[in-house]
Amino acid sequence: MDFTLIPICYDNEHIMRYKHKEDYYCDICNKQGVSYCCDNCDYYRCRNCHRDLLAEEEIKERLRLSKLKNEFKLAELNLKNDNLEDWEVMISDGEILYINKLTKTYSYDYPLYISPSLSDREIKTHNDDRVRCTFTELLNTIKSFF
Repeated sequence: MDFTLIPICYDNEHIMRYKHKEDYYCDICNKQGVSYCCDNCDYYRCRNCHRDLLAEEEIKERLRLSKLKNEFKLAELNLKNDNLEDWEVMISDGEILYINKLTKTYSYDYPLYISPSLSDREIKTHNDDRVRCTFTELLNTIKSFF
């Protein structure tokens, strides 16, 4: 497979070919002498404008990757600061995913951890320091998690 970049004209997205013509004018800077011509329409570019357009696309891609890298590092730092050791960060299709190592699931949203509150449910204990409850209390406690 050939993975070379093919220049396209921005008006109609036609493929442009290298054809140096001295008597034509660049459609971007209006300079005489063009290097790239569209085969399907009257669109011409000089060498300098062509290189500038290619550089602009490359710079945009580098900035996008740099931003994604910074977001990745920030997401890892946030997980560490929030003591969410069961989660890790991954990038898929240009987006950050949060993966739960225990459940082997993922989410695009930042994971929230809410510790269960026992204040509204009293655990009854007896003198022998073992937790005692009835079967109904145990069943209701399990149901409350779902």
